[in-house]
Amino acid sequence: MKKLKKNKSIHILKNVKTKLITGLSICTLLTNSFAFAASSTEKELEEQKNSKNQVTNKINQTKENLNEINSQKKETENEVKNLTTQISNYESQIKELDAQIQKSNEEIEKTKKELDELQSKIIKNKELLDQRLVTMYQTGQTTLLDFILGSDSLSDFISKYTAAEQITVCDQKLIKKVEEEKAQQEELKEKLDNQLNSLQTSKTSRSETVTKLNAAKGEKEEEVDKLESQAESLEKDIAEFEKQAKALDADIKKNEEALRKQFEEAKEKNEQANGENASSSVNFIKPISGYSVTTGLYYSDGRYHGAVDYSGSGIYGKPVKAVADGIVIEAKELETSYGRYVMIKHYNGLYTLYAHGSALNVKYGQEVKQGQTIMYVGSSGNSTGPHLHFEVRTSSSYSSRVNPLKYLP
Repeated sequence: MKKLKKNKSIHILKNVKTKLITGLSICTLLTNSFAFAASSTEKELEEQKNSKNQVTNKINQTKENLNEINSQKKETENEVKNLTTQISNYESQIKELDAQIQKSNEEIEKTKKELDELQSKIIKNKELLDQRLVTMYQTGQTTLLDFILGSDSLSDFISKYTAAEQITVCDQKLIKKVEEEKAQQEELKEKLDNQLNSLQTSKTSRSETVTKLNAAKGEKEEEVDKLESQAESLEKDIAEFEKQAKALDADIKKNEEALRKQFEEAKEKNEQANGENASSSVNFIKPISGYSVTTGLYYSDGRYHGAVDYSGSGIYGKPVKAVADGIVIEAKELETSYGRYVMIKHYNGLYTLYAHGSALNVKYGQEVKQGQTIMYVGSSGNSTGPHLHFEVRTSSSYSSRVNPLKYLP
């Protein structure tokens, strides 16, 4: 009877072992399958986010370039506007000069006409005087004796002689007066000619200035056209980049939803596989054995640390363990900052980060178990010496860091 019970117990134990092995095999298969899927989707998501960041940077840079081009365009348009105003002012001055030149030309023509008339008058008066003198000579009235013999009396003589002398003097005065008028007109004409030359010189100077201003305006207008063309090209680039960003947002949203479902499935499978021990994915263990926290949430000078540090003699190269089950969402090697670090997304919704490692032992997208070695202590990045920098976050964001001591044993 005892032997039968013993055999039955052995049989049951074998069945349990078989089921356990089978269960573990299935769990391992599911885990590996999920790890591959997570790795593929996470990697694709990271690439998409990187692409989105690059496109966003391109959008921002292109917008900066567009703002600069528009600023240059506006400045150049103002220069064109100023040149147009200057040209308009000079053209108004030229128009006024044209009116003055026309008036001067009219005055000069009038003066010329008057001079011609005076010249004709002088010539005519001289001719009359010459004719009178010739006539007087021919008629014998040019001598005093002629006047005496031709006079009836002394008074008649005086009267005739005085009249002849007065006629001659009058003619000479008239000629002199006309010549003086002519001299004045010639002086006036010379003055008008000088004025006209000055006006024409001013007009020429302003016309040359207008020509130069029009040339400068033309160059600036060409510059405006080029800037306008560049602005249109940049606007098209921005539209294209924004279109790419929109498409990437849609892909990112799609992959994030797929990852969320995969994560929930993995969490459920993990809980089913672990049974009562599923709490191991919730309760954290210490990330390193044999060492204590040497720096807390705040530095000694009061600055916020946002993490805890483990350090001590011989810590370099010691294994760093995952504090709970989860998936590696970051495994990077930086020259500064965290240096070599790992970030794990846990099934309880929390995230943990392990920094300044000497070497990494896991890859991006890999599923890890509580206590599994994920990296080794080092002093990479911004580090003053070998230590483990450990963070707990409520999301993957740097700003979501919380006090790790609330979750550590």
